[in-house]
Formats: sequence, structure tokens, C-alpha cells
Amino acid sequence: CKFEDARSLSGPKEIVLVRLKGDLDGHTFTRLEQYLRAILQAGHARIVLDLKEVGYVGSAGLGVFFSVTKAAREREGDLRLANPQEAVRALLDTLGLARQVRIYGGEKGAVESFRYL
Repeated sequence: CKFEDARSLSGPKEIVLVRLKGDLDGHTFTRLEQYLRAILQAGHARIVLDLKEVGYVGSAGLGVFFSVTKAAREREGDLRLANPQEAVRALLDTLGLARQVRIYGGEKGAVESFRYL
């Protein structure tokens, strides 16, 4: 899984948009988790993960979503997911992650949702 980030200002706090590419599985989740933890440690607790180019998310990847969401909320922020492919969205819904993490059809909606946080 590869990733890149773009910083966006929306109101008084910065939002970090991270675009993921590839599968998020037992071989790739550690790098993503370390990357997101570094963003949190740098003081950025509003994170959007764009999953448009992610075809598979394994249990380890789901664990990253849960743990980063919890850590962001402890810092008065949150994690939003955007653009999940149909199979990934179905998995998120089936496992109940959609009740824990907000999921949006596009980057714009996910970024704008922080206006109300």
C-alpha cells in the first residue's frame, strides 16, 4: 500500500488528506499505522483517508482504522474514510466499522464534514 498526503485548511484546524493506493493487508498495515501515528504526534488529529485506489482491506488494516480513529478522537479530532470501492465498503458495513467511522462517497464531503467537529 502506497500513500501520499495533501494538507488542507478548513477552519481553524488543519485536515490531512491521505490518498492510499494498493492493498492494505498484513504486509502493508504497519507502514500505514506508523505514518498515521506520526501525523497524530505532529498535532494533526483531523485525517481523511481516500480509499479510491484500495482494492482490499484485511483485518490488520481494519485494526489501523479503529486504533487511529480512537487516537484522533482522544485529541479532539477524527478519522474519516472517503471513496471506498464497493467491495471495501461492503466489508466495512458487514463488520460494523461503518457505525464507528464516518464514511463518505468523496474527498470533498469527508473534508467538509470536519466543519461540524
